Amino acid sequence: LAYAYKSIGMVRSEARQDAIVGALVGDAASLGLHWIYDQKLAQTGIDENPSKVPEFIAPSAELYKRGPGYFAHGHKQAGDVTQYGAVTEVLVKSLADNG
Repeated sequence: LAYAYKSIGMVRSEARQDAIVGALVGDAASLGLHWIYDQKLAQTGIDENPSKVPEFIAPSAELYKRGPGYFAHGHKQAGDVTQYGAVTEVLVKSLADNG
């Protein structure tokens, strides 16, 4: 996120900057429950989170073993972006470099 955040200042529209920041923060907030396909299992992840909120849950391979889903973020921690956020970072760099 750090590189993308520095590049955001080079994007010419405040509304665009806000949209990009919102997309990156929303993506990072959802990482811990990303690709869980069962609402009850997602709720379990929320209930087991010390803060009891769905945002910024650390990815847990153990949670994914309990139901349908795909654990793709073993090397990530709470607050990191998913692949969607990584693509958004590439978009931000392109906008910053090319206007």
